[in-house]
Amino acid sequence: MAGSVLDVKWTDEATKDLRTIFDYYLQNASHSVAQTIINRLQEKVEVLYLSPHIGQAEPLLEDLNLDVRYLVEGNYKIFYNYFDGIIFILFIFDCRQNPEKIIQLFR
Repeated sequence: MAGSVLDVKWTDEATKDLRTIFDYYLQNASHSVAQTIINRLQEKVEVLYLSPHIGQAEPLLEDLNLDVRYLVEGNYKIFYNYFDGIIFILFIFDCRQNPEKIIQLFR
């Protein structure tokens, strides 16, 4: 089927971001809170199997001509791209940071 997602792959950077988020909430809240946030992020990604184009394009990246989209979960943007039936989770961005940092991640 054209446009169907065959697999979702997490980049090393995205995996590192999950670990950083987990560790932060483990230290500053509890194991339960940390695990809940990670579960929500991972569950959000699951919708991409059915609708890979559901995410919005990032306006800050328009000038770079990158086909990068994002989903929002809580305080986080999950950046991804879709190529040849595979979703690549690129990184997870904490929206409480300066949004200009998004551009730096792609240079």
